[in-house]
Amino acid sequence: MKFIVYGGGCLKCDKTVNRLEKVLQEVGKQAEVQHVTDLDEIASQGVLLTPAVYLDDELIHQGRVPRESEIREWLKEADS
Repeated sequence: MKFIVYGGGCLKCDKTVNRLEKVLQEVGKQAEVQHVTDLDEIASQGVLLTPAVYLDDELIHQGRVPRESEIREWLKEADS
C-alpha cells in the first residue's frame, strides 16, 4: 500500500501527510507515505487542487485535509 500526497509543501499538505502517518500508526498498518512537492511533477499528474492524495496510483481525495475518519475508511476499503 502506497499513499502519495501531492502538494507544494503548504500547511494543508504537511498536515495531510502527518494525519496519514498518525492514522496508519494508530491502526497498526504498514504503508509508504510519499510527499511530492515538485510543481512540475504535480502538474504532470493532472492535479488541480492540493493536497491531492493517491492510493496505489488512484486519486482518492483532493482540495482539503482529509478527516481521520476518511483515512480509516480508505484503509478499510483497501483491505476489501
